[in-house]
Amino acid sequence: MNPQLNKIFSKLAEEKKTELKSEKVELASIKDVSRGRQNVNAIVINIEKKLSILNKERASLQKISKELEKEGDSLEKDVNSIKNQARELGISLNNIDEYNDALKSLKDASDAIKSANKFIS
Repeated sequence: MNPQLNKIFSKLAEEKKTELKSEKVELASIKDVSRGRQNVNAIVINIEKKLSILNKERASLQKISKELEKEGDSLEKDVNSIKNQARELGISLNNIDEYNDALKSLKDASDAIKSANKFIS
């Protein structure tokens, strides 16, 4: 064959090899993108599930917090009643264990409600 034709064919062969290499790179990039997209979608689904659970728990916490507030208000009225009765009878409140325990419970309830409200809002 003619040496010039050999040069032309060798150059054409090199160009085709280059095109194939770029196609392989493109295919690898597409696979990476596809894999990355699947990972992102899986994480999004996981986050959505967790948010759903958190929203249910938030609603439950809100309900329990309101219940605790109601019970705390009732206890506080009873504590105030005992306090007034003890004063009328001249009894020291320090000698009434239930009174002191109730005060502690009211403090605990107040703290729990504050913590719940921080989470809820």
